[in-house]
Amino acid sequence: VSTQSTGHMSSTVSVEYAKSGRSKCSRAACGETIEKGELRVGRTSHSPFLDREVTNWFHAKCFLESQKRAKHKVGDESELSGFDELKKEDQEYIREGIEEVKSGKTQKK
Repeated sequence: VSTQSTGHMSSTVSVEYAKSGRSKCSRAACGETIEKGELRVGRTSHSPFLDREVTNWFHAKCFLESQKRAKHKVGDESELSGFDELKKEDQEYIREGIEEVKSGKTQKK
């Protein structure tokens, strides 16, 4: 698990399949429900307002899209907690998405 420092705060990024259909995508342009079993990416960081760790969940595609403008980009899959537990096709999707963010191309799916 990689920790990315953002000033005095740090965050971790994880990937998993949604355990329920209750979370909403945190990407402002989306905000849709992440369905149970759907691949999702979470960024966990300390909230100074709640004084605890909080996770913002994203659809995998929305997270990869948001990475294009992010200050702190995911460098490769080794920075993603839970990556090894994903199905091979989802690992490849994330791996390709990270590479496309680096190269400035757009991913399909």
